[in-house]
Amino acid sequence: MARPPKTWVAISLDVAAFDAARSATREIALRTLRGRRERHRARQLDVRLSGLDSLHASVVLIVRITQEVLQQHDEVPSWMYRAIAELAEAVEILAESPTSAEHRHRAHDLAQRLARLETTGLPHPVAALATEVRFAAADLLELTATGKEAP
Repeated sequence: MARPPKTWVAISLDVAAFDAARSATREIALRTLRGRRERHRARQLDVRLSGLDSLHASVVLIVRITQEVLQQHDEVPSWMYRAIAELAEAVEILAESPTSAEHRHRAHDLAQRLARLETTGLPHPVAALATEVRFAAADLLELTATGKEAP
């Protein structure tokens, strides 16, 4: 039997739990013997993970706006469906192996295209949806930036 899809509230709780676990883990890791030797690397990883907060907020807003679009029965262009699917794909690629340069590069390439979505001529809720996908893509670009493109 298939599980029902998660609501944005359940997703928010999952991310809040992840954030709490990340904070506790950070404190423990920095105080262990090995953690003391790896403090610099642990802090770098923590800075990198902090971008997840913005990405999470964007995804929650995408879900909320999608609910609004569905309630209003607004017509959504097919490219918007593809854009959201590509955003999900980029996040999945990065989540599969966040330290892999190849995965970061692939996720970054997808996010670059999404960061240029156009909202001109779209009705309000659909334009807001496209804008939020763009913001999520920008967050993903920051998370996947390396070398020259790092902020």
